[in-house]
Parts: sequence; C-alpha cells; structure tokens
Amino acid sequence: MDVIRSRIGYIVFTILAILMLRPTPLQHGLVSMLTKANISAASGKYEAALRHLEGATSLDNELTSIYADIAAAALASNNYAQAEKYILLHKEINPLDPYLDCLEIDLYSKQGDAKSAIELWTSSAAECQNSAIIIRELTLQLLAQGNYHLAIEAISDLTQLKPADFEMQFFRSLILATSDPERSLSFLRLTDEITPAGKPLALELVRTIENARFEESEAFTLAEVGHLLTKHGYWNYAINAFQSAIEIEPTYADAHAFLGLALDEIGKSGYQSYQHAIDLAPENSLAYIYLGIHLLRNGFPELALSKFETARELEPRNPIIAVQIAHAYELLGEVEIAIDTYKIATEFAPQNSTFWVLLAQASLNHEYNTENIGLPAARNAVAISPKSGMALDALGYCYYLLGDFDFSDRFLTRAVELEPLNPSIQYHIGILRASQDQYLDSKAAFEMALFLDPDGSIGKMAKRALETISQ
Repeated sequence: MDVIRSRIGYIVFTILAILMLRPTPLQHGLVSMLTKANISAASGKYEAALRHLEGATSLDNELTSIYADIAAAALASNNYAQAEKYILLHKEINPLDPYLDCLEIDLYSKQGDAKSAIELWTSSAAECQNSAIIIRELTLQLLAQGNYHLAIEAISDLTQLKPADFEMQFFRSLILATSDPERSLSFLRLTDEITPAGKPLALELVRTIENARFEESEAFTLAEVGHLLTKHGYWNYAINAFQSAIEIEPTYADAHAFLGLALDEIGKSGYQSYQHAIDLAPENSLAYIYLGIHLLRNGFPELALSKFETARELEPRNPIIAVQIAHAYELLGEVEIAIDTYKIATEFAPQNSTFWVLLAQASLNHEYNTENIGLPAARNAVAISPKSGMALDALGYCYYLLGDFDFSDRFLTRAVELEPLNPSIQYHIGILRASQDQYLDSKAAFEMALFLDPDGSIGKMAKRALETISQ
C-alpha cells in the first residue's frame, strides 16, 4: 500500500505543480480533485482516491497520465474491473511502461490467478517494490495446493533475489527431492546450512537418497523419499515423489499403494491406486493392508476385515496386519476376538512397545479384564519404552480405572511431561484431576484435550466432561 500512496502522490504533485502555473477555473477544479485524491490515498482511503482521480479525468479527458494511478487506486480498493479497464487504457498510451507489469502482477494476484502472476513476474524486467512479497505468498499457496511445477519457477527467482530465504530454499529442495533426487542433494545441504537451527529433515533426505543408490533405481529412490515424507506429514510432496516413481516405473506396485495412502491422507480417495497395486502384485500384502485401512475409515469394517484376512494369508506373522484385524473386530463390536488378536500381535513382536500399548488401550477402552490384560500389557510397554508418553498414559489410566490414584498420578504426570500435546494424555489427566476434586486443573486439561482434538473422539469426550464439571 505504501507503493500505491507514493505512486499516486508523485504523479499528483507533478500534475499539481504544472496546473498551478497557469490556473484557470477548470484547472482549479482539477487541483481540488487531485489534492483530495492525494489526501485520500495518503490516509488509506483508496475508494475515495479512486473517485477523485476518476473525477479529475472527467474534468479533463486528456489527463491520461494518471491512468496507471487510477488502476493502482482501483486495485487497492479491490475494484478489479476498474483496475483492468485503466491498465488497458494506460497500455494503449504507454505500452512500454514497466510499471504496467507491476499493476498486472498485483491484479492477477488479487484475482487468484497465481499462474499468470508468477509467469509475468518471472519474465518481467520491471522492478516492482512489493511484487516479490506478493509472489512469495502466491508461491506458498501453490505449494499448499501441490502445484510444484509452477511454484519451482517462482522459487528459483525468489531465492536468487534472497539466497538466505531458508524457507524457500527448503521448499525448492523438497520439490527437487521428489522429482530429481540426485540434483536435490546440494540444495538439501544448503538448506541445512542456512537454516538457523539446522534442518534435520533435509539431512534425513540426503541420507535416504544416498542410501537408496545401491538399488540403482531412481524409482526406488523416489519411493523411499516419498515414504520418508509420509512419516513427517508432508503428504503433498510424498504424492509428488510416488507419482514421479510411477512415471519412471509404471508397474511399481508399492509406489501405487503408498500413493493411495497419501491421497487418502489429504482427503482424496486412494481406492483406485490400491486396486491398481493389487492388480500389479496380488501376492504383495501392502496394498491389501492400505485398502483395508481405507475401507475402515469409510465405515466398511466387514469389507476391511476381508482385505486384512487376505493380507494375513500372505504374511501370517505380520503384527501390523494382526492389529488391523483386531481394530476391525473392535469396530464390529467383537471385543473378545479383538483383544485376542491384539495379543497375537504382541507375540509376533514382543519387544515392540507399540503393540503392548494397543493391547492395553483395547482393554482399557472397553474396560475388559483391566487387571489381568490391560495392566500387564501397559507394564510391558513401559518396561520396553520407559520414555513413551503413550505407554505411560496407558499405565496411568489403567491404575485410575483400578482406583489407585497415587500410581495413576505418578505415571500420567510423567506422560504429560513427555507429550504435553497428546490429547489422550490430557483427557486422562483431566479425569484424574476431577476425581481428586482439583477442578481447575481438570478443566484446564479438558480444555487442552479439546483444543488438540476439536473434531475427534477425544475432543468430543473432553467437551462433554467440561459441560459436566461446569454444571
């Protein structure tokens, strides 16, 4: 906006100086209009500035030198039709004015046409004061939408203007890692170097790319990059990596399966990708597992169970498959079968605390034989992973259900210290504090659980608990 103020001010004062040298009644009217326009623009009243500038042209239809400034005022007041009109009028009179590019970039940006704005900015020789800021914001929008082809062009120019912009450097290295892994290595290292506290993910990607070289397959490297990005929640970038892998190797079943998972995570359907993966490699359990998860999420536990059972036939001792089968049985209301299946998963991987936590949670959530199943499972989980917030949470909540508030307090307090942003832990702390008549602490914990999981099951339980203690 400062640019618009200064632009209008400059041209208005120039014209004022010229007009006031030979005042006539008509010119006095112009002086008044232009003065009002300048005052309005200086105070941020761009609609008024627009009216006064257009009024000036109605008094003198040869006053074409302010068309660009009328366009700037129209842009500032979000009157895009008028902005476009005066940009075109100015272009007819002064087609070589570099300021035209600045106006058009701003207009495209405000109209949501990121493609045109970026393409004009990257090709223009004009030095627009705020255009880099506008383009940076548009680039972030494109990145969020997964439009990497267009974003990378703008990022290249932005990083040339400001090499120390570590956020843009990181995004460029991510895009390259998901399309040209070898080329991305230098940019990933640069990102880590210029980021104030370093960028661990950049170095993880470097190691992943270098370690994948032994397969001598770019498709495998891209799939590994995508897999790492899924672990960190960079789902759109992961999609780009899996799609790049599939372009190189269309029959790469695992890449199709992981692509389906990533699509599901961003709210699109991965169903077709899972089916394609199964068609390509019916002996591979991965796609059956992910398709089963997809079906569970969409409310089809019986269909999901059949997919998990097929996966179990292919890999009978896979604990991941066992817990998915158990979860499907839970959703079908078959709690006893579910818990027995969770037990099987712990037998397949007795040193993995995650499976003990899942067994404990199933017992606790259904209050099924808590003392004989939930408690030993939670103890095993903590013994294996004493710094796991989820393991400590399971053990603390187990003691709460068994009425041992002192032990419950001990383990839940440790859990929340380790993972304060875990809604389950906050909810269980809230329940415990309410039972200890510590209502202010209980209310704070429930509020935090609701904040962390506003649309989930824990958030809903926390909301009900808050309503109860407020009565």
